[in-house]
Amino acid sequence: MNKMKIAIGCLLLSMGVGITASAQESRVEIPAAEASQSTSPLAGWTFGILGGWDENTPVISLPQYAEDMKYLKNSGLSLGISAKYALTNWLYCRADVLWVQKNYKMNRTAYNSSSILNSEYTNDYLSVPLMAMVSFGYDFRVFAYFGGYVGYWLSGHRKGNTYSMDYLLYLDLSSTEYDQDWEFDSNRDNRFDAGLVFGGGFAYTFMHHFEVSAEARYYYGMTDVQKGYMENNNIPHYNSTLAITAGVAYKF
Repeated sequence: MNKMKIAIGCLLLSMGVGITASAQESRVEIPAAEASQSTSPLAGWTFGILGGWDENTPVISLPQYAEDMKYLKNSGLSLGISAKYALTNWLYCRADVLWVQKNYKMNRTAYNSSSILNSEYTNDYLSVPLMAMVSFGYDFRVFAYFGGYVGYWLSGHRKGNTYSMDYLLYLDLSSTEYDQDWEFDSNRDNRFDAGLVFGGGFAYTFMHHFEVSAEARYYYGMTDVQKGYMENNNIPHYNSTLAITAGVAYKF
């Protein structure tokens, strides 16, 4: 419910920014020096790089038999390239190609014990968001966007501690640590990742062509990270990721 409220709120914000930008478009005058460069074959395009911090929250409803398990959010990084094209003075189409980490933690309490097992999972994704973006202003611009993304799980890593088989046989609570790559299982794991993306931020243009920006973005995952490999015993698991990024770009 909270995720849906955020999605609706950001969509309304995007619509509001678009209406405001449209109203202001007729009042924004483009300097003659910049207008003279419009004959360039790349006129209207902006290319840049961006990167920053993200926080992923696993969205999962655990069944009754798994009440001793807790999935927790965890932070990561994102880095990539961005391209946008100005359809009008306030409306853009935008596409990014990003490496995004969607990490999480899992804690589990041993049966009839207060001892807790800790696990930390690192997941690397290739993500391609496609968005419609509205923006207003001139040198200083405020923008918002909404769209969808597709992604591909590249690799994973996990570390933590677990009980040995002696726990099952003799209730031995001593644990062993592990730190290893998370091997992809074609029967269990889903490499494909897709969902909605929306966000906004601000940008500043200087020397006519150079742009710096900062933005907040939210990925609303709509694909289960696991396949239905257990009959009548699957636990749907979705990613929900907030990213804060900064970027630099060149405007043609």
